[in-house]
Amino acid sequence: MAVTVRKRVRNSLVPQKQMRIAVLGATLETTNMGVGALAAGAIRCLLHAYPEADISFLDYAMARSVQTIELNGNKVSIPVINMRFSKRLHLPNNIAVLAIKFRFP
Repeated sequence: MAVTVRKRVRNSLVPQKQMRIAVLGATLETTNMGVGALAAGAIRCLLHAYPEADISFLDYAMARSVQTIELNGNKVSIPVINMRFSKRLHLPNNIAVLAIKFRFP
């Protein structure tokens, strides 16, 4: 499902691609409370600036997951895209494969 974001330019509406944002290295489920606070603040700021953006966490993990944060009384689900640094390029979560997927959707 593709969502179109419209941006006001000189009193006309121009269709724009949906913005995709990956937050690297900070997640909500960490034992480091400072990192969790930074992740929550980043999500809050990004959703305030780009309410229709598709936001994900990109972090080292063995499996994908979804993290939930409550902002202004609404629950927001943020998917965690797991990445691995490995010389085995056939792995779907290898950082090289993910870089190609994000660059060329």
